[in-house]
Amino acid sequence: MQSHHLFIQGIILGLLPIGVLVLHAENPLLPGNWSIFAGISALVLVLWGALQIFRTPRLAAMLALAGISLGNFILFFEYQSDPLFTMFALLTSIALLHYFCSGKLYPPIELTGSLQLERMLGAALSVTILTLFSPLFVYESQLYTLAVFIALLLFFLLAYKHTGIIRKTKLKTAMRMFEIMMLGVFIWLYHADFIILGGLMTGLLSMAIILYNKHADLQFLEIIIQHPARGLAITFFLLCIGGTLLLRTPVAMQNELSVLEAAFTAVSASCVTGLTVIDISSDLTLCGRFFLLLLIQSGGLGIMTLTAMALHALGKLSLTGEQLLNELAAPQEQQDIFKTLKLIVIFTLMTELIGAFFLTWGFYTVHHDLPHALELGIFTSVSAFCNAGFFPGAENLAPYSGEKFLLIITAWEIILGGIAPAITYSYLKIQQYRQLPVVSQLILKTTAILLVAGTFLLLLFEWDGIFRDLPWYDKLVNAFFQSATLRTAGFNTVNFALLSMPSYIVMLILMFIGGSPGGTAGGIKTTTLAVLALTFRSAIRGDDKVNISCNTIAQTTINKAVAILISAALVLILTIFMLTATQTLPAKQLAFEAVSALATVGLSLNCTTSLDAVGQIIIMLAMFIGRIGPLTLFLLLLEKQISKTPGYPQIKIPLA
Repeated sequence: MQSHHLFIQGIILGLLPIGVLVLHAENPLLPGNWSIFAGISALVLVLWGALQIFRTPRLAAMLALAGISLGNFILFFEYQSDPLFTMFALLTSIALLHYFCSGKLYPPIELTGSLQLERMLGAALSVTILTLFSPLFVYESQLYTLAVFIALLLFFLLAYKHTGIIRKTKLKTAMRMFEIMMLGVFIWLYHADFIILGGLMTGLLSMAIILYNKHADLQFLEIIIQHPARGLAITFFLLCIGGTLLLRTPVAMQNELSVLEAAFTAVSASCVTGLTVIDISSDLTLCGRFFLLLLIQSGGLGIMTLTAMALHALGKLSLTGEQLLNELAAPQEQQDIFKTLKLIVIFTLMTELIGAFFLTWGFYTVHHDLPHALELGIFTSVSAFCNAGFFPGAENLAPYSGEKFLLIITAWEIILGGIAPAITYSYLKIQQYRQLPVVSQLILKTTAILLVAGTFLLLLFEWDGIFRDLPWYDKLVNAFFQSATLRTAGFNTVNFALLSMPSYIVMLILMFIGGSPGGTAGGIKTTTLAVLALTFRSAIRGDDKVNISCNTIAQTTINKAVAILISAALVLILTIFMLTATQTLPAKQLAFEAVSALATVGLSLNCTTSLDAVGQIIIMLAMFIGRIGPLTLFLLLLEKQISKTPGYPQIKIPLA
């Protein structure tokens, strides 16, 4: 029996109570009391099926299938009026139907303690998911609160069953008394806010305890380091949740923010994107903008970097974790990985400090207000180096389109953040190296070509367009600034809604490419583009291998470049499809928004605030995938496995 089956069962068990929402639905095909009777029947079938999982799993599957089918029939007309609920309910229903038709169910009496923990972990995750989605629905809060409460009840029932395997009688009695007491507290203090908050805390705390018990021989941070692909997703997800809670605190809000607005802003900051549905200068207090800056800095430096530094300081990082982190940081020469990580942190802070000094001076010459200039200088410096694109002003940097000093300093911070600190450091030590490493040369040449090409093309297509009212030297500076910020900072000094179609296409391409590996930018990376371009050149020449500077690029590197390009393209196509299917905005604006989110750029054609709840959630997912997706895929591809495939004869497949 595989443990992931039990984990999925736990998730399903925790999500089944969402069926109580059918009691709110009105179906014109079921007039009068028939709608209420059908809703109660669907709810009874679903909950009866949930309880029968402990006794007769096959009967439980049949009951749950009947309840889910009846519930979707009742909710059919509700789906047409609430797209957010439609997306959530249909995805849940499809997953449940698929699993009940193909999965295996095991009653707890057949399970060992570790397998019961897997099921409890899934149930705790479901409780957490339900609480996180609770503020997004316009349905009766009491019904959704009831669904969360039932999910908590089922989780405590699983926990009660699990304590039955404890051998020590006193410990078993104490644990069961504690579980009964906690359940009693939830019943006694039954209130929407308490149930949601208590459910969130119970879910998160339970997952942490279960994960710790499953890996008692390892430190939790070490677990993350040993599984970097999984760790990146978990840590950035937790950072987004923590950021949402911080931005929702009274000290952070100047104007009331909805949970979705706070979550969108937190995800955008943590993923260093820059898209926003609020005005951070008026909706957030000074403390709120400080919280936002912390999220940007944490997302820019990378949670894995901070975790590795903490573990190294405590002396608790294993050799395996160090080796995996070496792949993450990708140093250009064989050296101590922690020298590289230390270099990243020091270079980041020093660059931001120097940039803040010059930017503060620049803003002071404009506003003649030192405290205000200091805030703008520090915020812009951190946001620029981390390629975030946030600025505490309603019009971003548009009011400063004529301030050449500010734009040039900001652009160079964007460029330094977009390439790896290790690359910049190798360039500064060129006398010691005598010549740059091949990877450094490749990154710098590709970055320079993209900057020059972007500047030239924007000047060519927008000289009499969006740059029309600027003098020639400001046109040159603004074109250079936009060429830099498109990969992938997200600052803007002009109105992108007035772009010509050729400039629109150029911007899409530059955003999709992004920055360099090891930097703070997103996109498919400059090295991926360079490897693909070199491969194309070799194919045209008829060369068997791809060479650069008396070196041959490994076939595995070429394969990874192709995989990154295709995976990014597939996610982009899916994102555009979902946006065009759910939003009424022009496809041109939605495509630009999708590329900007996936490449973590943050530029927009003034349509972010026009997205409904479904559109904002799609963009949030795109930003999250864009921040961790390509890197996660890269790390997964780096996992060293012994090939079990024998050597087969090569064949040639016609491609043209």
